Formats: sequence, structure tokens, C-alpha cells
Amino acid sequence: MPVTPQDVELYNDVVSGAVMYPQGLTLIYLGVEALSPHPLNANSTDIDPIVESIEVNGFIQPVLVQQSTGYIIDGWHRYTAARSLGATQIPAIVIDVDDSTARRLLVAINRTARLGRDDPGLLRDLMDLIRADDEQLLGTGWHPLQYDAFLEAIDTPYTPELDDIEPEPIGGARQRGQVIHCPACGHEFGGGR
Repeated sequence: MPVTPQDVELYNDVVSGAVMYPQGLTLIYLGVEALSPHPLNANSTDIDPIVESIEVNGFIQPVLVQQSTGYIIDGWHRYTAARSLGATQIPAIVIDVDDSTARRLLVAINRTARLGRDDPGLLRDLMDLIRADDEQLLGTGWHPLQYDAFLEAIDTPYTPELDDIEPEPIGGARQRGQVIHCPACGHEFGGGR
């Protein structure tokens, strides 16, 4: 079914079910010089796959920017990739949030993205469709050799006898009740406390 946008004038926050949409979620284009990374952004990545994706698919996801600081809350790597391709403007959604909210969003957006995982069978089906159109898998973030290794890993038969093997503790077997001291801080582990 085709998507038809709804025009809603946001003079106040909008609520849909239990979801609140802040006033002003509007896409705008900002000059790249107006933006900077959030100084507490702990997320890092290789931008080469992002550059390739932008080259193949376009810049399809705007960055999220804190209005009062110009800090990018989400999308610093997309921004960096676009700049490396010569972009002078970046599509952005600017939100008016305090520093505490910006920090929480900075962590939440990255953390919740990492909590996702692929269904191997569905991913294989999807990637096979993409590979039928493009053997190089351009713009997907996958290299063909990585995808082949993934296919080999998911096709490896399950061996339940490996589940019965208990891993040996680091440093060899440890007796119940034995105390181990951390060499850095002296904290005691074990000892049956």
C-alpha cells in the first residue's frame, strides 16, 4: 500500500497512543560547518561501509541535532561519510532538548541499535535476493567474502555434544573455596563467602 504523508501543524507535542512526538520534527538542511560531534559520543565505527552505502543508496537518514549546541546526537558517522564525499549540507532533524536529554538519547539510540540481531534464515533469503541483482553486494555493508563466511557458519550442523563440555577456568582448574586476588586492586574473588 503506498504511503501518503499527513500534514500536521505542530504547535504542541503530538501524542499517538502512548507515543509522544516532540514539536518540530521537521527535516531541514544544515551547513556542515554548523554541526559538531557530541563530545561524549562513545560510538565509533569504520565509515567506509557507510560511504559505500551513501554512494549506492543516497543519504536517506537525517542526522539528529541538539538545537542549543549544534551537537549531532545521532548520525555522526553518516555526517562524516557525507563530508568525505564533498557534502556541504546535511539533512537534519533539530530537536530542542536539554543537555541531560541529549546525553540520554546519545546512549539510547546507539545501545538500542546494538541490541538488534538478525534472523539468520531471513537475512540469508534477503541477501540472496540482493546478490541475484549485485554479486558485489554494494551498499549493504557486507563484502562477498564476509557473506560467504556467514553462509558457511549458519550451514554448520549443530553438535549437541559440545554443549556438555564445561569450559576450564582461566589459569587452570580452581578448587571450590579457593580465594583469588585481583593483582590490580587486591579484591578477593571466591572463597565461599
